[in-house]
This record gives sequence, C-alpha cells and structure tokens, in this order.
Amino acid sequence: MTFKSVCPNSPFSFASYLLLATISIALSACSLHGNSGGGGGAAPGGGAGALGCPGEPAMPSAITGGCKIRMVTPTNCQQIDLSGGKTFEFAWTTDGTGCEMPYKIIVAGHPATQENAVEITLNTEGAAISRTGGLINVSLDSITQLGIKSDSGLYHWTVSSFHDSRPASQTFSVKK
Repeated sequence: MTFKSVCPNSPFSFASYLLLATISIALSACSLHGNSGGGGGAAPGGGAGALGCPGEPAMPSAITGGCKIRMVTPTNCQQIDLSGGKTFEFAWTTDGTGCEMPYKIIVAGHPATQENAVEITLNTEGAAISRTGGLINVSLDSITQLGIKSDSGLYHWTVSSFHDSRPASQTFSVKK
C-alpha cells in the first residue's frame, strides 16, 4: 500500500478550522472502486449524470453501531466555486445520533483508487466539529496540496467516524 502525506511543517490549509491534520492511508477498509460518482442527494440542477457524474459511489457506505453520518455540502455531483481565493464549506451531520471521534475525511481523485486518495484525521480542538457533525472550509490550495489527481475534474469525499462508520462518498467538481 502506498502512503501519501502532506509535510507537517508546510502551511496545510485543508480547512481554516483544521488545526493539525494527521495524514494516513487506511483505505483498504474503504473498499475503493474504480467508479466515479457518489451516494446521497443530488445538487440542484445536477444529480447522477450531471457533470459526467454517474450515480455509483466511489466509496460505498459502511454504517456501524449507532453512528449514521449524513453528508450535507457539497451535495452529490455539485460544482464548487473555489475561483479567486474563495472557500467552500464541507459539512456533515449525524442528525443527532452522535459518533465517536475523531472524524476522518477521505478524499479521492478520479479515478478513485487507493493510490489516488488520502485520509485526514481531524483534530477537533477549537474546530467547528462535534459528535453530531461538523464543517470545514476548503480552498483550492488545500485540495491541490492533497496531491490527488483527477482525469475528469471530479473528486470524491466522505466522512468516517473513529470506528469507520461512513456514508457513501459524494462526488464534486471544482470551478477554478
């Protein structure tokens, strides 16, 4: 298995709320597929097939215990605008069920493979993250620094609890 990392001494800004990130690959549990797409709700004017975004998730769901995470933004197949230094709020909720922390964000390029994905463990100290959900602000620079590639402009993401409970990944594209 290939390990990817982001230099811990570089100004890594995956989120303005992300204080310290530990990067590791543990994606064998994610059962990454070569398909693109994601599960969940469709973006306004989007949905499966929009932006070349098929409905099959790149990373299937794996619900464990009482933790059930729901992806909020970006919606599946949504194009996010990161042009001109803008940021975008990536958010998730558990609808009150609560999950054991820390959360892990898994981001994959396209095609989604173990070698083209990273897992980021979120430090919640001072962050807008709790047992019932969270949000992080993402910039173009933070996505670029992940070192993942996309041959179609599509990316995939999901949130996992400490015990690896996660919804199916959602797909997004980036307006640069």
